[in-house]
Amino acid sequence: EAYEIEHLVSTVQRVLYASRTGGSGLPVGLHRLVGRHIEALRSVLCVKRQQ
Repeated sequence: EAYEIEHLVSTVQRVLYASRTGGSGLPVGLHRLVGRHIEALRSVLCVKRQQ
C-alpha cells in the first residue's frame, strides 16, 4: 500500500515538474493522467482511513 501511494505521488510530481520546466503547460493527455493518479490516490487513502 505504501509503495502504491509513493508511486502515485511520484508520478504526479514528475509530470507536473516536467510541464513546469518545459514552459508549455500540461498537455491534455498528461492532464488526464494526473487526474487518474490523484483519484487513485484518493481511493487508496479513503480505504486506509476506513480500516
